[in-house]
Amino acid sequence: DGTGQRALVVGCGMGDDAEELARRGYDVTAFDVAASAIALCQSRFPGSAVKYQTADLFAAPGEWQHAFDFVFENITVQALPPELQDEAIQHISPFTAPGGRLLVVTSARDPEVVPSGPPWPLARTSLEHYRDDGMREVFQRVETMQAQPVIWHVHALYERAG
Repeated sequence: DGTGQRALVVGCGMGDDAEELARRGYDVTAFDVAASAIALCQSRFPGSAVKYQTADLFAAPGEWQHAFDFVFENITVQALPPELQDEAIQHISPFTAPGGRLLVVTSARDPEVVPSGPPWPLARTSLEHYRDDGMREVFQRVETMQAQPVIWHVHALYERAG
């Protein structure tokens, strides 16, 4: 139940995740760098309570810092080239408010593997950057998606101390 809590969806794409969080009672802000994605969300969900907006993760509004009780990042960072992924991750954790949580869904690889993409699975070591800015890992579930090279599907939950 997200009643009374603020949520942020990073790289909202077509808006399905944002709408689900709103259905669960969250006051949702959802952003994407692509104005066409935001227009699609607004046309798919007319009258939605979700606040859809175009924004750049690397230059997000300052008022978003430590402002959300729940932050959801679902396969957004892996859409970026590997050389931008660690920096992108470091911009996500600070959205989480004191006592808030960050849920990350992504694919990952061994750091030695050179990824072909897009998408580019994250280096497993890159997941450590979600703990920057005072976050701690609550749990991480890892399942093998592909055997050669090994690619994992990762669900990780992080929390900021209240």
